[in-house]
Amino acid sequence: MNGEIENIELIEDNNPLNTDELFQSLFQTINIEQPKENLNEKRLKLIDLLEKNRIPIKLSDNNIISIMDSVFIHSPYNIENCESTNEIILNRVMKLMQQLNKS
Repeated sequence: MNGEIENIELIEDNNPLNTDELFQSLFQTINIEQPKENLNEKRLKLIDLLEKNRIPIKLSDNNIISIMDSVFIHSPYNIENCESTNEIILNRVMKLMQQLNKS
């Protein structure tokens, strides 16, 4: 874990990339930005779907959708952006969200 790796030795260098660039690319986070119009539209569609299914929601100041304070859906409002400690509610919300992806 922490401090387990003491050094890294390159055995064979067949890679045309610089090793420093390679290691930096391994630990970079990829931030794919979507236009705000698409995110707003997607958020509104999701809220509409949840309300039609009588699921109580709250929208926080930072646009996180909260369902019964147990499921939180972050931008960009995909199934992968759902967080919860309650697996039952999370699975039900994810199944509903799949309906949005189909249409």
